[in-house]
Amino acid sequence: MQLTAMAAQEDGLNGEQWADDGEDQEQTAYRLIVTQLPNSVFTPGESKDKLERLFLAHGMLAVFEYLGSFRRMRVSYIIEAQANAARRALHGTTFEGQKISVHRASDSSSSLKKIFKSGNSLKPPKAERTELISPPSSPPVGWVQAVEAPPVVDYQMQAAVASLAEPGSTVELFAGDTSKPTINVVVCD
Repeated sequence: MQLTAMAAQEDGLNGEQWADDGEDQEQTAYRLIVTQLPNSVFTPGESKDKLERLFLAHGMLAVFEYLGSFRRMRVSYIIEAQANAARRALHGTTFEGQKISVHRASDSSSSLKKIFKSGNSLKPPKAERTELISPPSSPPVGWVQAVEAPPVVDYQMQAAVASLAEPGSTVELFAGDTSKPTINVVVCD
């Protein structure tokens, strides 16, 4: 992504400072998305400068972000009226043989921040709902999700297995056959 910042010096505004000021830019920038741009815009040259001048005619300060793989450009203004004027004037105009489209860009990053701050986002389930049995792939009519009992830890059984042998030795609990596996326990420290 290529970024170009332009500013009017008589206002004392510095485009690079404005572009780096992350939170203020999100709150004060009015963005436009320009689509269906000719490929010549995405290389340095007269075509790019000509397009930027078209947008600068509608506002003192603008930041241009070029998205070449999408053949799009994002233009940010500090004043909403300037962004609206640029959109009205340039939407549907022909630039180097291509009819360009200019649309307002939604500021999804600040919208997401509002959602997370408001608490309306997804949260992990409550602890009592963590032992639910998953439904079958095609649940029959009337199927109700059953709550599975929490796992049971039998400390007496653990103590009995631990007392069978010395740490590091193996104890066979069940001798397997051709249809069932053998169950061995390795006693640990």
